[in-house]
Order: sequence, then C-alpha cells, then structure tokens
Amino acid sequence: MEVTSASVLNSLIVGVLLLFGLYFLSWIFRRSPKNVPPGPREWGTNWKILKASWNGTLPKLASEWALKYKDITFVYSFGLQLVFLNSAEITRKLLTSNKYKFLVADRSPNAAARIIELNGKDLVFSKFDGKFNIKRRLFYSVIGLYGDGVAKFEDMVWREIERMFMEIDVREGKDTDLSSILTRSLKIILYILVRGEGPIDPKEPEILEEYDMAVNKLAQADVDFVLDNLPFLTQIPGKFKRAVTHVKEAKKQADELLFYGPKRTHKPGEPRGITDLLLDFARQPGYEWMKTDEQHIIAFLTSLVVAGNLTTRSSLTGIFLCLVNYPEVIRTIQGEIDNVIGSERPKLEHRSKMPYTEATILEGLRLISPVPLNAFRRASEDIDFEGMVIPKNALILINSWHFLHDENKWEDPWAFNPKRFLDDQGNLLPIDHPRRKDLIAFGVGARACPGEMFSRSRMFLFITSILQRYDLLPPANESLTSADFNIHSENVLGLVRQTPPFKCRLVRRQRH
Repeated sequence: MEVTSASVLNSLIVGVLLLFGLYFLSWIFRRSPKNVPPGPREWGTNWKILKASWNGTLPKLASEWALKYKDITFVYSFGLQLVFLNSAEITRKLLTSNKYKFLVADRSPNAAARIIELNGKDLVFSKFDGKFNIKRRLFYSVIGLYGDGVAKFEDMVWREIERMFMEIDVREGKDTDLSSILTRSLKIILYILVRGEGPIDPKEPEILEEYDMAVNKLAQADVDFVLDNLPFLTQIPGKFKRAVTHVKEAKKQADELLFYGPKRTHKPGEPRGITDLLLDFARQPGYEWMKTDEQHIIAFLTSLVVAGNLTTRSSLTGIFLCLVNYPEVIRTIQGEIDNVIGSERPKLEHRSKMPYTEATILEGLRLISPVPLNAFRRASEDIDFEGMVIPKNALILINSWHFLHDENKWEDPWAFNPKRFLDDQGNLLPIDHPRRKDLIAFGVGARACPGEMFSRSRMFLFITSILQRYDLLPPANESLTSADFNIHSENVLGLVRQTPPFKCRLVRRQRH
C-alpha cells in the first residue's frame, strides 16, 4: 500500500511533537550532577544541535563551543549528555591516565552498529571487557599474519601495486581520477589480507566499497544523533530509510565475500588469510565462543575492513590531493627517495631514514582530520575531573576537528606544511614532543585504533612507490581541486571524512 505524502507529513508532525514533549519533560526532571563542565544551557541549543546533526555540521558547531568554553564542553540535549574534549592535553589526561582510563573505556553500539546487527561483537563499538581484550590481542596476531604468510602477503601486495602502475600508465599524462585508483588498490589489498588471494571477479572489491561507504554515512555522529532521537525516520520514505535499506543489502553481500565464501573452502591448519586464521582460532581452547557464535568473526572482519580501510583511504587520498597542490613537497620527498631508496623497491625499513616523508604523513593526518569527532566513550560512573563532574553514562567525544586546526596551536592551520613535524636539523620530532602529542588522529588510551601502524605503513609504501615512479602534475583540462578540507559537502561527510574528488596528471619521472 502506497504511503501518501500527507501521511508522511502527519507522521513527521506527530514525531516532532512527541519529541518536543519528551524533551520538555526531560528538561524539567533531568538529574545531572552539580558542577558539570561549562557549556550552552539555553533552550535553543537543542534545536542547534538537531539542525547541525541533520545537515552534517556538528563538528563545526562543536568547534564554536570549544572557542567559548575552552577545554571541555558539556551539552544536555534530548536526554543525552554529551561531553566534548576540546584539547589534546585534556583528552590524554582523561583517556590515558591510570586514574580515569578504565572509567571511560566502554562504548555503546551506535545507531549504525545496531542497524547492521553487530550487537557489541565488533572491535569498535563494544564493551571493554575480557572478551574485548582477547579480540584486541587477536587483531595484533592476525594482522601480522603468520610465518611464511608475511612474505606471501607482501608479494601479493606488490603484485597489486604493479597492477595499479599498469592502470596509471594507460592514462599517463592525461587527467586522471587518482583517488579512485588508490581507493580500488587499497580495497584489493584488504581483500588479499582477509581472503589470502586476489579477487578473480574484478567487481568483488566494489562490494566492499559499497559496504564501506554505506556504513560510513550511517555511522557519522550527526546521523547517529538523529537516529537515536528520531528512530521512526528509518520507517518513513526518505534519506534515512534509504540509508538503512542500503546498508543492510550491502552487508549481506559483504558477509558472503568476507566470511561465508572463504568458510566453504577453508581447510583447518592451512590458512590463506585472516578469515581462515580466525576459523582456526575458533577451534582452539579458550576461543569456543567464536565457533558457537560466528557473528563474532563477522563483526571482527567488519571492524577491520570498514573502520581500518576508511581511515587509510581518507588519509592517503587526502595526502595526494595536498601533494598536487604543493609541488615543492613532492620534490623534497622525491629527493629522499632518490637518496635513500634509489631504484630499489620501497620497504618499511626505509622509513627511519626519510623524516620528511614521515612528516608529510603526519601533517596529512593533522590537516585532513579523518575522524573529526571520535572516541564515542561512555562514563561508567560519575567522574570527578579537573574540579568538575563528568556524569555517569555521558557520551564522550574527542573534538579533534577543533584542536588539530586551533590557531593557538598551529600557525596557519589550514595550510599543508610537513616542516611542522621536523626540528631545525630536519629530523622527525620525537613522539614525546608536544606537537606530536597534540596529533591525536587514531584515538588514544584503552580504545585507541589498533590498526594505526598498519595504516601508516601502507601510506608510506603507496606514497614512496608512486613518487619514485611518477611526477604529479595539475590537471590540464579542468581546475585543480583545492586542498581545502574545511568544506561542507555530501561527498566528504561520514564518520570518517572523505577526500573531495580530484584529478591530476601522472608522468613518468626522468630522474637525474
């Protein structure tokens, strides 16, 4: 039976009225502790946050509050207590100190995690308990693969990079969508990591791409806030219902590709990739829960493929957009490549001798800020902190979008300048340097992203292998896309912000 526009409008009106009534009651009877951190208290705050959540500008609104309320902003909205951490110092103090870190280590599944039925079994949105710690150790174990599997994996990765070079060579000198080439190559490498072999059907990586982007749109803090407060919108024809339908359909195909397909040909003790390794672990004492409930394995793979890939892809494509806009950075990196690597295949052991290239990756992470509002931690009890009280069950968000672009911390914060992370002698700043400690791009503490080093190592290999072989030039037949990440566009929105589409030309280097 068709849903008429009138009935949709009536449902929306009823929903808004109910929401207003619930808010009014919660505003009257709310029981927040005294002495909570400063923040907006006026009535209009709720509609500001709802509007920002609806149109994808919540990080911008949170930055405006940070300028006014300094290190911490507390917002009480529609029964939800939000705590924004607006500086790296205060973030590290709350999330990494022994006094507090386990009080803020829990996460509750967000709307996207509930909709795709991860049910707290993944690595991203789950409770911080004994099973989570087992899964985290398992992640480090399988991401390093196994014995001879390491060499096998690296060999397959380089075969994929060579395939990528062939694709680039066909378009040499022509305006090329480099971001789509990089995205596909990263997806194929993840496919290899999970299944232990490259795709036979060239369309298979697109299934993972479809799933990634569907989850990313649904999981952003803005959409999550709307769906938590207006869940009926997923039942009414419109963008939210389309998003939910899309992600469920994409999940079915991704689960088949990542888990059910490999499981049918799995041979115990002969692992090809991470799926086989997890199936082998499920047969060992202490891991029976993975065999009893295979959704644990599926959720684990989802965490790896979606969360891990989205951040790497956002950062890598963003760095290449910066490189095209800053040719002097390209020349400096190529100088390091010629002096350190020469004509060899780039290897991870080259990183320690290439400080400018490493600084370029760090500066890219700062400027791009792939996850502008991250952490999604829950306070397990009322926490006395900095002379204030963070209430029990408050949702804690790291406002990295603000402090990674804070003019008081970074001179000309929207410019791309790798030298920020080098000392006067051109050496990479040590990890305990204040500027390095200000760079929180993958989270910190008990729930920091376990895939950070793997992600950064992939970025290094892609940047050095491409710039060893090619010069990057602006497009010839259209305008160069600016490396401006302070933009609001449907193309970039998501839990992990994506890079705006851009084109450039790649020309074989004539090395001297």
